[in-house]
Amino acid sequence: MLTRKFSIRERFRCSLSKSLLNSKILPPLYRKYDSRITGEIQTEQFMANIEIHFPSCQFKFVAPTIFCSELWLKNDIHWHCNKLKGSSIHVLCWVHPEEWKKAHRKKSQTKTIEEGSEWLLNNVTDLLEKHWVGTKLGIKYWKKEWLQWLHEEEGIEEFFSEIKSQEIPSNWKT
Repeated sequence: MLTRKFSIRERFRCSLSKSLLNSKILPPLYRKYDSRITGEIQTEQFMANIEIHFPSCQFKFVAPTIFCSELWLKNDIHWHCNKLKGSSIHVLCWVHPEEWKKAHRKKSQTKTIEEGSEWLLNNVTDLLEKHWVGTKLGIKYWKKEWLQWLHEEEGIEEFFSEIKSQEIPSNWKT
């Protein structure tokens, strides 16, 4: 009897789909992705439908993209959320791209799957929670005490500056 060996990407998808409510693994909508998962994140405060799109390139070096269309999301780069043009769907900025690469570059596939899926769910839930609280309490600006990476070139400089001075980003637990 032949047994099929699942790729790291397939194992990561399965790990995440088990953690989401009402999850489904679906074919990709866009060429740069190889598959996607839909499902719900539910906390005591909110429930949010999300879509996780998996890149078709090297998984350890490119983080999955998270889409969400909840009406209470704040469409603002400073809230780490942008609407797709002509759509009600938001793209969530849940991890710095360089941070994802650094975190998984030298890990085993098993560690990448375990830690990567937990990291994704924790960060996305945390980001959605900040949006929920911000909307419910009328908070207009991202609070200074909420950890974040800057975006674009500033964010890359900030990330590598921390790596250079501390060897790890300040938001990583040691």
